[in-house]
Amino acid sequence: MNAFPQLIEENDRLRALIARWRATPQSVAELLPAAAEVLRATAAAKEQELYPAVLRHDPRRADRVDEAVRTNQQVEAFLSAALQSGPEGRGFLDDAYEAAAAADGLLLHERRDLLPALEGDDVPETELDRVVGRLRTARSDYLNDHRADRSHDAPAGSDDLGH
Repeated sequence: MNAFPQLIEENDRLRALIARWRATPQSVAELLPAAAEVLRATAAAKEQELYPAVLRHDPRRADRVDEAVRTNQQVEAFLSAALQSGPEGRGFLDDAYEAAAAADGLLLHERRDLLPALEGDDVPETELDRVVGRLRTARSDYLNDHRADRSHDAPAGSDDLGH
């Protein structure tokens, strides 16, 4: 399988995670720690590998990449607020839903405005394969580096979130 469809599939998997996460107030509370971990790891990996690749191939997309980075920062702020307040805290659901909406909007933005820079004959397949491989490695490295911070009572089935 060539690498570009893998980027699209990853985008779709993350959007499905977000849909499951924000489906009900109960799922928001149950899945927040695992969803936050996946979203944080993915944001870090994209900022390290994907966004620079987009800029190398289409520097005119710099404003769009900057917008993605700002949105990652917004998602992080909402995630942090929701995690800090906890399910019983004031504003928890609002912060969690804002994080989910911003993350979903970012995925749409990436699919529409950033990923097309890596599609087509201008980007050699071998280079795109390297970008996808580095993206996965960066996300795994982030997860491994932060594994000690993970809750040991993550909800059943959360190990496969975003994968």
